[in-house]
Amino acid sequence: RRPPRSTLFPYTTLFRSGVVALLAQDAEDLLQIIRRRDAERLKALDSAILGQLAQFLAGNKSKYPCGAGRRLVAVSAKGDVSLCHRFVGTDDDYTLGTIFDDNTTLPALNVSPVEHLEPCSACCAKYLCGGACYYDNVTTNGSLYEPVPDLCNIMRRTMELVAYLSCELTAADRDFMASVTGVGGRECWHDYF
Repeated sequence: RRPPRSTLFPYTTLFRSGVVALLAQDAEDLLQIIRRRDAERLKALDSAILGQLAQFLAGNKSKYPCGAGRRLVAVSAKGDVSLCHRFVGTDDDYTLGTIFDDNTTLPALNVSPVEHLEPCSACCAKYLCGGACYYDNVTTNGSLYEPVPDLCNIMRRTMELVAYLSCELTAADRDFMASVTGVGGRECWHDYF
């Protein structure tokens, strides 16, 4: 059976209902916490932007959305091997084989989406995103390789906010952040885009 079309997470609804506004508020809150040198609040912060900012400041580029089919697979109770845990129990299109035979095949997931697929290769957020979740793509668009437009918009806005924050942080701010989170990094990675 095919994965169900996404009804639990209607991305268009999420995007239009204010996710982007929440990200902007998250970025502003993070900046204020860092400027106030509030170490306890920074340690306890549950922030979508903080992880992305840390990735950007460290200069870490994601060339894949995750390790699905490359560094990890999932095995069902029956022994079926799937791209990841989210694909367990879906139809044969996303079952790679079984643990009982030697004919397990992997799809072409060793090709970086951000380097070889449109619209990923031209996206400003490609190295922050890595090319979008394969399961989200399948359940929304029916294809492993076609990203969800609303999620792309969210990632592009996240990239804008991360770039903004990296420009707003002083060297002292980055040092403080590094002392609390372990991540500081450089002001801006011009080769990140």
